[in-house]
Amino acid sequence: ASSVIVDRAIGIVATCLVALVALPFSEAPASFNEPLAVAAGVTVVGLALAFWLAATQAVALLDRLGRALPFLRPLPGNEKLREAVVAFSLYRPRDLALSLGVSLIFTITNTLVYVALGYAAHVDLSISHYLLAGPVLALVLLIPFALNGVGTRDVAYQYVFSAVGVPA
Repeated sequence: ASSVIVDRAIGIVATCLVALVALPFSEAPASFNEPLAVAAGVTVVGLALAFWLAATQAVALLDRLGRALPFLRPLPGNEKLREAVVAFSLYRPRDLALSLGVSLIFTITNTLVYVALGYAAHVDLSISHYLLAGPVLALVLLIPFALNGVGTRDVAYQYVFSAVGVPA
């Protein structure tokens, strides 16, 4: 379970990092870019902080939570939860960095698919907008209440591309 959670978190960090790098080069208006910058920045910083806490303070933090909040007292004694917390602390920074590198390559490759689709549809946008749009579209597909992204994906495409004048 910890490997799946770490994999997903690293993927989200890579996606947000690509969006943050593309933001200054996007031709989208500020009303589109500013909320994305805040969301991506908070996600990257928040997940980095969560990884650091898990790697360095996880077991102690679990014990402190159990002492501080009465309704959480059973948690520190839960063997499965303790095993999961310890598993997070065993990831080496070097391995996490390598995983992030692979995830960045995947995110950029996925974005190139959007570039190819845009080219095929005669949508003339800079690659920077696709580097911004790709991560946004990937994150929308993570919304849990959508059935395989049906509906949410369509609305996301319209939102991301109409911001730069592409008709629905």
